[in-house]
Amino acid sequence: MDINWHSLLPNIKREPAATRDEIDQLLADLARPIQADERRSILGAQRNPWPVSHGLHSSWTPIDPSAWPMPGASPTTSWLAFLAWSNGGLVTQGEMEFCFFGTREVREFLLAYQFPEYMPQAIPLGLDGAGNFAVLDVREPAPHAEYPVLVASAGNLGFEDARCLAPSFELFCRRTESVESALD
Repeated sequence: MDINWHSLLPNIKREPAATRDEIDQLLADLARPIQADERRSILGAQRNPWPVSHGLHSSWTPIDPSAWPMPGASPTTSWLAFLAWSNGGLVTQGEMEFCFFGTREVREFLLAYQFPEYMPQAIPLGLDGAGNFAVLDVREPAPHAEYPVLVASAGNLGFEDARCLAPSFELFCRRTESVESALD
């Protein structure tokens, strides 16, 4: 994919380019089922939201990530090309301020925010400064190897409340409005 990232993202605090091994590891991370240590960590981080005196306290059970579906889809070619140019980075364009995740951060945020539970087949790309994720929506086969980019609030993950930011990663990168503005 031939995108001139320098002209598309002139105001980016660039990171070193991802190596082929790092991109291959990202693709493996997106397909690899939950590992035993990850399951223990996810289960251990959950707390009963109900006080002991509440009637629902005794019926609460933690979410078990064992059967979570991992995205596994071949991600957008333009996103992979971006990572090969800058493995993450902070972009400011007009009202848009967005911090892209690097290859090592994607699975970490995917699991920490329980995306497979709340937004199965979504791949987090990064966060804006207001607590909103931009995600690739890989639920449906992608025409021309490009998936839509959605915004979802970190505190309210779900496709029903997410909004489309752009029909492709490249068009998302051209955005000058804040990510949060799409949720208004």
